[in-house]
Amino acid sequence: MNPPTKTEMQLALSQLKNGKAAGLDNIYPEVLKVDPEMTAEMLYPLLEKIWKEEKIPEDWEEGLIIKIPKKGEL
Repeated sequence: MNPPTKTEMQLALSQLKNGKAAGLDNIYPEVLKVDPEMTAEMLYPLLEKIWKEEKIPEDWEEGLIIKIPKKGEL
């Protein structure tokens, strides 16, 4: 398989949901969606390298999950 195209990346970016929290990188989905062509252009070399080497950066394997209690829970 070939790496995703820039057009496919732009489509994926347009499908990001607004109003979601930023990740550990502090980048909100709305920021990535402002100019999907430029975002895809900037990210493509990195994603192409990851695709070819079949290795995800270690930082991307980390996540932060925070439990937010419902009203009345402690």
